[in-house]
Formats: sequence, structure tokens, C-alpha cells
Amino acid sequence: MKRAVLFDMDGTLIDTLDDLTDSVNYALKVNGYPIREVREVKSFVGNGIKKLVERAVPKGAVESEVDNCYKQMIDYYHLHAMDKSKPYENATEIVEKLNEQGIKVGIVTNKVQKAAEDISDKFFGDKVGVVVGVKKFRKLKPDAQPINIALKELNIKKEDAIFVGDSEVDVLTAKNAGVDFIGAAWGFRGEDALIKSGAKVVIKEIKDLFEVL
Repeated sequence: MKRAVLFDMDGTLIDTLDDLTDSVNYALKVNGYPIREVREVKSFVGNGIKKLVERAVPKGAVESEVDNCYKQMIDYYHLHAMDKSKPYENATEIVEKLNEQGIKVGIVTNKVQKAAEDISDKFFGDKVGVVVGVKKFRKLKPDAQPINIALKELNIKKEDAIFVGDSEVDVLTAKNAGVDFIGAAWGFRGEDALIKSGAKVVIKEIKDLFEVL
């Protein structure tokens, strides 16, 4: 049995898609750009909000326009990050069960640190031992640094941890960090994308986690 489980946030523990869509569309609309459908935003998520905005703006947008959209989305999202977001079914129960069994829980995400902390606190309280999000001078997934930071904070060795995520970025992050990986088929990318990216273990629902730990 592993001693720690690290989770991605968006598409793994929390369904944040509607709030992300509303926020990016706010920035696009303010700047006179066409808004995006939920399915499009779903395909843009995974590499952080800056990359999400870069993918959402029309091709040919200059860097200053992209930067302006990014700042406006960040400002809007800070105020609306939890309007519609909610844990996936059984996510709260799984986090509690891990705690009960003495297994440490962490979150490693490309979401901005403050938003990640606020969401984690609201839905999981003190059941999550560390939240590693995006902040100045910190590298984003798929770099190994975020996972390494989480493991250091939890005082856990790589071989004693496993990372659970829903995207190709998460598969590569686990590989770069040298930790085992479990794919979340219920998330934003789906089972096929995870397998094609190299995931050896994929579960269809979060309640199945203990069957493969």
C-alpha cells in the first residue's frame, strides 16, 4: 500500500469546467473575441490558465492581447472559481477514507496557488496535507518540480507515492517525477487519451482507487 496519494485537481478531484469556461469567455467577450463552447475549453485545459487563454483566443492574436485576456480571466476567476465547481462523485469520501487509513493526501495542479488552496479548503478542509499550485518561480507540470515539492512537504519517498490525474500532462508529470500513475477516466480527457499517453493503469470512477493502490 502506498503512503501518499497525490491528485491533480481539475478533471480529477474537482469538476471545474463550467467556472473555467465562464471565466475565459468573460475575457474573450470583453476583448471582442468569439466565445468558446464548453467542449472546446475542456480540450484546452491541462497546462495552466495562461496556456488555456493562448488556446482560446483567435489565431493571430498578438502577445499583448493574449496577456490582457489572461489578466482579465485571472481577475474574474478569482471571484468566481467556486460558483459552479464541485467535487466529482465520491471524491470527498475517498479523500476522507485515505486519511482514515493513514495515507497522506496532496494536490498537485497547474491552477494558480490561491485558487487551488481556496477550492481545496472549501471541499476537503484539513484532509489535504499539501496543495502545490502555480506561483512565481515555480515550474508547471509536466515538470517534476511540483510533485517533488509535494513529496518533500509530506516527507514521502517517490516509491511510496502515486499520482492520480486525468490528462496527458499528468501522465508525463508522473513519468518525469519517477512516481507511479493512475489515470482518471472520468476527467477531461478520457480513457483513450490516457492510454495513448502511456498510462498503464486507468480507473473509470474515483471509488475504484483502493482496488489498485
